[in-house]
Amino acid sequence: MLCVADALTELTGPVDLAIDGGRRPEDAAASTVIDATVEPVRILRPGPVSEAEIRACLSGL
Repeated sequence: MLCVADALTELTGPVDLAIDGGRRPEDAAASTVIDATVEPVRILRPGPVSEAEIRACLSGL
């Protein structure tokens, strides 16, 4: 998958939030996937965005 639109077509069920960082190069690492329905958020698939970066982004929500 190269962009958020591609990812959304692959996911089943509703998606409440997808952060679009733009298209990624074909040789880039896979995206980080989280479950934000639990507290604290849970990393489902590690990727280039660290857990600390995710928590920092979500801290104001």
